[in-house]
Parts: sequence; structure tokens; C-alpha cells
Amino acid sequence: MPDPFRGPPGTNPPRYPPPRDYSKLYWVAGGVAGAIILALVFAGGSPSSKTTTAANPPPVTATASPATKVPPPASEQTTGQAAPRAQ
Repeated sequence: MPDPFRGPPGTNPPRYPPPRDYSKLYWVAGGVAGAIILALVFAGGSPSSKTTTAANPPPVTATASPATKVPPPASEQTTGQAAPRAQ
């Protein structure tokens, strides 16, 4: 009696999966790792990540505090515009 679960010879799938070829996967993983390393190297050399030291002080952005009992400067002294004509 023939087996009802088997087809004609050559049509049955293999009983175990064929071995996989991982050689391309290794090349892709190596390329991604190389790109990450290059990105870290270039990001580490950017000027924005440098720290300030005694030889490289930060720029001064503070302003002096206003003096007591002194009126504020006139607008033509602070805006850089020419003073209006006196009438």
C-alpha cells in the first residue's frame, strides 16, 4: 500500500533546512560597524565638543551691572542710530 503522505519522488521538501550562508551578513555588519566608528571619530573632533581650559577661555558674554543713581544712556548712544535733530 502506498504512503498517502508522500508525493511522487523529487517533490517532497527536505527533512532539514539547508545551511545558511552568513558571509554576506558579516560584510554588512562590518560595514555598519565601520560607519559607526567613523561617525564617532568625526563627532569627537568637532569644535562644539571641545572643552574650555585656561588656554581656551569661553567668550565673555556678561555685561556690567548698572550704576546706582545714574540715569540710563540716551537711545542714540545705545542703538547705533544717528541722534534726531534738535528743534
